[in-house]
Amino acid sequence: MLRKDLKMVRSIRGGGMARLTLSRGPEGKDYVLRELSQDLILKPRFRRCFINGMRIREALSPHPYILESRGKRVYRLVPYEVIDYISGGSLAEMISGRHPEVQNHHLDILRQLSSALAHMHNRQMVHLDVKAENILVEADSRLHTVHIRLTDFDLTQVLTRRRRKVRAGTAGYMAPEQLNRGRVDYGNDIFAFGVVAYYLVSGKMPFSGFSPEHARRVQADPRRNAVPIGRLCSGLAARLERIIMDCLEKEPVKRFPSMAYLEQELRRV
Repeated sequence: MLRKDLKMVRSIRGGGMARLTLSRGPEGKDYVLRELSQDLILKPRFRRCFINGMRIREALSPHPYILESRGKRVYRLVPYEVIDYISGGSLAEMISGRHPEVQNHHLDILRQLSSALAHMHNRQMVHLDVKAENILVEADSRLHTVHIRLTDFDLTQVLTRRRRKVRAGTAGYMAPEQLNRGRVDYGNDIFAFGVVAYYLVSGKMPFSGFSPEHARRVQADPRRNAVPIGRLCSGLAARLERIIMDCLEKEPVKRFPSMAYLEQELRRV
């Protein structure tokens, strides 16, 4: 689907380097037109990131838990993509708003997220910006179901033998080895998954401090571990507690060996 096929309805809140417009397709279905912000069009680094994200999304589509690409192109020097519209909002918004369906179905959400990330890792891709804000949620209170879509692939890296150092991302979700050395590997996403899970289940981030910089130092320090989530959440299944805390291990070798293995473990909870 191309830009010319859409009827623009209204602007919606932008995300990162993008401008978002709620749009309607010829069949009456709603989509989002995601375009590179006008002020970044001539900035090569941001342009490359945005185009990279479009290509990654297209390569990953279709998948039930990944926000799908419906088409991409460049229009008057502006790269854009058409993606599905999700009306429910982000996981971050729902956690902060104590949405009951999200709280009641946290295990379903984690299983779906692990499936999306395993799909990426099977294709040698590391997301590098897994966070609650980049997980969109459709919650049906009538059917008591939730369905997530992982989005925002602008920072995603395809792993090759020659791996470059990358320190970009959202500090509160970044693995210590990336914060300290810029190391990129599948373990980065596993750690970020653990942060999302900890935040989803407890409503608190696993690493905090007196200031954002202090919190970052705590997170990067291999000697400072997160408070066991079982202390914050009485009645939490012991297996799920172990899974979350294993993801948050500061040393990569102590985390799960792969997202596929983690996905299998979640099915046993």
